[in-house]
Amino acid sequence: MADPDFNLSYPDLPSEKELANDKPIKVAEISPKDPAPAVIKDGKFSLTDTGKFSEDNVGDVSLNYGERYTYTVELTDRKQQKSAQPGSVTIGLTRVPTAPYPLKAEPGDGIIRLTWNRPFLTVDQKKIQSFAGYNIFRSLEPGRYPPTPIYRASPYDMMFTDKNLTNETTYYYTVQAVTLTTPDVYVGSFSPEVSATPIDNVPPAVPTGVVGVYSRDVVNIYWNLVRAEDFAGFNIYRRDDPVGAFRRLNFQPILQASYRDTAVEANKIYYYYVTAFDDTVPPNESQPSEVAVMETITFE
Repeated sequence: MADPDFNLSYPDLPSEKELANDKPIKVAEISPKDPAPAVIKDGKFSLTDTGKFSEDNVGDVSLNYGERYTYTVELTDRKQQKSAQPGSVTIGLTRVPTAPYPLKAEPGDGIIRLTWNRPFLTVDQKKIQSFAGYNIFRSLEPGRYPPTPIYRASPYDMMFTDKNLTNETTYYYTVQAVTLTTPDVYVGSFSPEVSATPIDNVPPAVPTGVVGVYSRDVVNIYWNLVRAEDFAGFNIYRRDDPVGAFRRLNFQPILQASYRDTAVEANKIYYYYVTAFDDTVPPNESQPSEVAVMETITFE
């Protein structure tokens, strides 16, 4: 409040804010026949402002990090008539962050999990001051990616799970650490490419409710059905003593939730467990069920 400027009455205050450098600078004049320093690709002009354009009497044209620059494209026809309402865009000049490293891809059943470390430096080895997050790109061909990422992750994310993929298909990925220059324009460095192939490595659920009934020299084993889209069948295992090895009894997949063991003897104890497996080649087999203990005792 000691500043004398604060003692000015309202009518004496400036009506508009003074801008430090509001004089437009013509950085390039581009002709479709001679577009340099711009380039034409797919019918579109592209120009990179390096801050080294030279025009007569324009003063300093260098660019400064942290500043925002407004670009206007003015159209001129053969009669030297200029467009009345030229389009413009405002872009903030920020340092480009280094790429996420190392990028890793871990496949699963219909998924691929990507992980990476957050970068802390820019490409010119400065501490990152402005960081918008990550753009994640996916392709079925190495080195060729669409212009739009499949996902935009926050600056705090260091993992992404790509879901609903096709097993046995190879996918390629690159992740771009980006800073935001306009609401729609991201710039940043791309990580080295990684690839992975999803595989079905998830077995069906473990069968439950295994029980046995001995009747007339036959042991009937029953259990609950398992629900899985890729279910292919059950296996049943038996051993004849408490410490022996289990061996599989069936030679073909068991499709129902029961099994008749006719190779048993009276007055003995048998141990059974059941597993479920899927249609993957080779199949994924579940963990063993709880063991059912059966005594083949004959009552006279």
